[in-house]
Amino acid sequence: MRERGVLVSLVITSSLLPVALGVAVNVATGGTLPGPLRPLTALAWPVVGVLTVITAALAIWQARHSAAPAAPVPARPAPADLPLPPAGLAGRDAELAELARWTTDGVRVIAITGPAGVGKSALALRLATQVGARFPDGRLFTDLGAGRTTADVLAWFLAGFGERVDPALTEQQLLRRYRSVLAGKRVLVVLDDAPASGVVRPLLPTAPGCLAIVTSRRPLTGLDEAVHLPVAALPTAAAVELLAGLAGSDRVAREPAAAEQVVRACGALPLAVRIAGARLAHRPAWSVADLAARLADERSRLDELHTGDLAVRSSFRASYDDLPAPDRRAFRRLGAISGRSFDTATAAAALGPPDRAATAPPGTTDGPGRQRQPGGAAAASPGTTDDPGRQPGGAAAASPGKRDEPGRQPGGAGAALERLVDAGLLEPSARDRYRLHDLLRLFAHECLIAEESPAERAAALERLVDRYAGLVTGGAAAEITAERDALVAMLARAVDDGRPDAAWRLWQATERSATLRADYRFRLAAGRQAVRATEAGDDARRQAHALWRLGRATDLVGGAAQAVDLLSRALHRWVAGTDENSRCRLRCDLANALGHVGRLDDAAEQARTARSGFARLDDAASEA
Repeated sequence: MRERGVLVSLVITSSLLPVALGVAVNVATGGTLPGPLRPLTALAWPVVGVLTVITAALAIWQARHSAAPAAPVPARPAPADLPLPPAGLAGRDAELAELARWTTDGVRVIAITGPAGVGKSALALRLATQVGARFPDGRLFTDLGAGRTTADVLAWFLAGFGERVDPALTEQQLLRRYRSVLAGKRVLVVLDDAPASGVVRPLLPTAPGCLAIVTSRRPLTGLDEAVHLPVAALPTAAAVELLAGLAGSDRVAREPAAAEQVVRACGALPLAVRIAGARLAHRPAWSVADLAARLADERSRLDELHTGDLAVRSSFRASYDDLPAPDRRAFRRLGAISGRSFDTATAAAALGPPDRAATAPPGTTDGPGRQRQPGGAAAASPGTTDDPGRQPGGAAAASPGKRDEPGRQPGGAGAALERLVDAGLLEPSARDRYRLHDLLRLFAHECLIAEESPAERAAALERLVDRYAGLVTGGAAAEITAERDALVAMLARAVDDGRPDAAWRLWQATERSATLRADYRFRLAAGRQAVRATEAGDDARRQAHALWRLGRATDLVGGAAQAVDLLSRALHRWVAGTDENSRCRLRCDLANALGHVGRLDDAAEQARTARSGFARLDDAASEA
């Protein structure tokens, strides 16, 4: 009721005030009042002033109390760009705990680096999800590998905060605005697949309450602001756990051996294991052993590691295509090396003589954090060419067992290897030794076949055979031992590539090595490749010799029954009238193997024939 009375009074007052003000103005400007009121004429002007003030005050009061209240402006939600992290993160508990500790210790920039497919993005997104609640003002994400410019990314980030961005603004203007918007805020910024430090640096938030998480295939050694976490492939047990999480734990538990075979074929690379797990999950009729068998063939392994939009090959291809032409050439020629690891001299043999037109310009790598090896053992003798006509031991192995020191030739093999390390395509395994991940080695070999001519591939293989032959002929025992697996793989590669003569030459060099003659496991593996090499041709002498050496080594490790077969085949293929002394010694080895399997009469017959042969040759020592 009181409110209503006030409103009525205001209405009456509002109606009377204009009348009273009009009368007062009239009197003040010469009008007259009725007789009884004429004494008040002198007060006309003061009354006008008072009424004017009252009228203005009343108008202001009415405006304030009669206008409709303005609707509140809704607050814009903070940007939340983070994608969903991949399911499962097996084997990364220690790394995740370390990263989380860094975020609580006040670290403002974290760089997670490693080769393609190793799981950097998954780790970064898991960390971002874990700590995201601490950054209520925004969680920004962008994929820098998608070819977006810095200006594009800045405009994208600003739009997330509701900022209208004029397309005419320069990168510097956008950067200034970006930093102003982030000032005083707590924002998380995730920069995925960064190509270089220079691309990352402008996008780093400068406000004290912010955190940036960066992933890259390169080491980003130039990013001094960051704390770095290099990420490698998973341990075997963790990779099996990842496979089980995707394909089914019961399914994997029923076939543990096959699961380990799958993981080994994947090189324990998380991307490859995820693809393998996804294929099993969508093919319930397959056993784990079925997939292991499909992955066993290296020639089709990368074809198998593909499902949906995930493919190991395309992940590697992105890194390869980012390289300058000289480094692409170096990478694919490393595909000619069959061993899991190699030294600079071996790489130099694969790469061939320095090509001035293919020498990468200095400064193409990211930052000063790594000491380059611009020369190295690749420094072949002046005048060396790709022609497979060689000096003994090969140009790449001119000094068997002696490696060139790092830093000798700018643009040489050592520098190329270090650039590939910086690109995340090669790993240093020890001083002056490197390794390609197994799947990267297969990809490099694919590139070699696709992009190098048959003549270039043959020349690279011949140089490598010469390099290894020179090493086993004159290298130190420790060096030779370190290359045993590589030697067997090189023999197999030469046979597979249709170069049986090269395989034969390398095998003969291994037969002359005292270090390798004492290694029966190596002699068996190398001997099998030598037999394969001779089967590709019609040289009976080579066939007999390879079977003889393999048979003898097989007998020495307890395989007498198989040795009898191999030695009998060698004797059957022996060309009559050639090297009778060796033929008699072959009969002695066959006699020994026959004795080991209990065929004593046959053994005695071979021994008598051998003694007769030595007698005819007047070889008393052998006859005895």
